[in-house]
Amino acid sequence: MKRDFRGEINELGNEIHNDIDHGECFCEPDMLRAFLKNLDRLKQLATSYYNEDADEELKVVDVKFFEIESPSKVQIIVARSKYEALGFAVSQEDIGSDFTGDIWVRNEHQPNHLIEVSCVGYPITKTLLKMYEELENKELPQTVCNLAY
Repeated sequence: MKRDFRGEINELGNEIHNDIDHGECFCEPDMLRAFLKNLDRLKQLATSYYNEDADEELKVVDVKFFEIESPSKVQIIVARSKYEALGFAVSQEDIGSDFTGDIWVRNEHQPNHLIEVSCVGYPITKTLLKMYEELENKELPQTVCNLAY
């Protein structure tokens, strides 16, 4: 049975809201400790709620992310297996190329692996799973992104 984190968070949030409205929790040391304990509990509940949601999301997607290097590029390909990813990478190379033997899997990444997608003053990162979800076409295999060589 799935725990109702959202309901618990709402109840605790209302309790904290009421404590702040009345202001009494800031006068008595015991009440202040109880208030701070509720804030810590709220943080734990929110973290658990997020983690449970993220775990559920990862179970839904039964794909793997492979970093494939070829003579012309390095790319992340989403596929069911490394063989499918390699076959896709070979099919994307120029037909006249003699370098198909030089295509190889550099790494297999977890769905939560961060990729820097932009850096204008400060880096902006996204997970591979998020990048895959943002693609309009969810066919497998396909290129999720190209990496700087």
